Amino acid sequence: MPFPLTPSQERTLGLESHLSVTANAGSGKTTVLARRFVEIFKKTDAPLNSVVAVTFTEQAAGELRKKIHEVILACEEDPSGDPSLRSRLRDVRNQLPSALIGTIHSFCARILRMYPAEADIDASFSVLQGQDRSRLVTESVA
Repeated sequence: MPFPLTPSQERTLGLESHLSVTANAGSGKTTVLARRFVEIFKKTDAPLNSVVAVTFTEQAAGELRKKIHEVILACEEDPSGDPSLRSRLRDVRNQLPSALIGTIHSFCARILRMYPAEADIDASFSVLQGQDRSRLVTESVA
C-alpha cells in the first residue's frame, strides 16, 4: 500500500465503532478516512449506500472522494491481492460518484428530504446560500 500510516493512524482502521477524526491541517486526516472507507468494503459485505463520510466543506469532500479512488486503485493493482476482493473494490470504485461523501449540510438535507413529514417541513425546501444566508444569520443574531 503506497500510503503508510503511523501506528495511531493504523488503529483508526478498526471497524469496531464509528469514527470521528479531528486533527491539524496536513496531519493525514483525509488519508486515514479514505483508508478506513475502503477497509469497510475489504472486510465486510456492506453496500456502498450504507457507508457515510461527512466533512465540513465541499472541497474536503471532493478531496476525500479523490483519495478514496486512489486507495481503491492501489488495492486493485496489488498483484498479490485476492481477485474477488479486487472485483468488489472495482464495483465500489465504479459506484463512487453516488457514494454518500459530502458535507454535514448535504447529509442533513438528504435526511430531511427523505423524511419531510417526520421533520414537519416542506419537502421542496432549499438550503440558503450566499446573501440570503448571510442576511438571515445577521437577522437571527441581531
